[in-house]
Amino acid sequence: MKKIWKPAVCHGIGKARFEGWYYKIVDRPKKHSFAIIPGFSSGEPAQAFIQIFDGLTNQYNFVSYPLEEFTYHNEFFEVSIGENYFSQDKIKLGIENQQLQIEGEISFSNHIPWPVTRFTPGAMGPFAFLPRMECSHGVLSFNPKVSGKLFVDSSPIIFDGGKGYIEKDWGRSFPQAWIWMQSNHFSDENISFMASIAKIKYLGQQFTGFLAGFLLNGELYLFSSYNRTKLEHLIIKDNYVSFTLRKGMVKINVEADQRNKTRIKGPVSGKMIGKVLESLTSSISIDFADSKKRLEYKGIGDMAGLEIMGQLKDFI
Repeated sequence: MKKIWKPAVCHGIGKARFEGWYYKIVDRPKKHSFAIIPGFSSGEPAQAFIQIFDGLTNQYNFVSYPLEEFTYHNEFFEVSIGENYFSQDKIKLGIENQQLQIEGEISFSNHIPWPVTRFTPGAMGPFAFLPRMECSHGVLSFNPKVSGKLFVDSSPIIFDGGKGYIEKDWGRSFPQAWIWMQSNHFSDENISFMASIAKIKYLGQQFTGFLAGFLLNGELYLFSSYNRTKLEHLIIKDNYVSFTLRKGMVKINVEADQRNKTRIKGPVSGKMIGKVLESLTSSISIDFADSKKRLEYKGIGDMAGLEIMGQLKDFI
């Protein structure tokens, strides 16, 4: 139970059919963007894995390891897979096979996670207390600073002064339909936005759930199914998504365009056999207003992660 209030920590093999952490890193000149996804799945074949997705070249690799090579700390977020290490503050990679050679170390600092409180332990809010959720979600760092170096096929990529993002998922399967997006590459480097809308199954019932976080001027605005936010409209057309969230006197309009997507793997009943169509070079347009504070913001975030898995009929 105590891990409910520690969403970053590994829940452990046997507690979840799959568990994975998602790192997105972009170098300062925005010439390189990677998603790095370590995790495990207990379905046949049971395995640990590291997914590496180069968002600008679309090169994708799924590296499988024996499940015995997945180790973790029980009290805080620290995971090792073979010679590779992952935590909230650091990644160390050492992968060499016929398809991929990547090694190096990346550090993260200046973490701003989704707040954890007594009754809302992270992004899942009170849903975190429900057993047998199909998929649970955690937002571990909205806008961390990145430093370090990776050697990809012996070529160095410097990430000093870059930006990152960290989240995680665990459970049995990804939802039957979902939208996910994230960018922290706006004109103001202190702005970050993420959102997820999903068709959720629970105990034979289905409903559309959502969550979003917008970091502006040091304040984190949170929107979710459980905090009296209303999803006022949703449009999905091909590679385009638009929606509006309203919470009291705060309103955010979002438009996102997907570009250059690639198929990566996702979990289905604990097996890594599902498909995820992901892009790391999309754009997100934000139109935000807080009427109470007379605060407005309009801007476009690039280098955005974006997944559109489903059509409008799947959410209504």
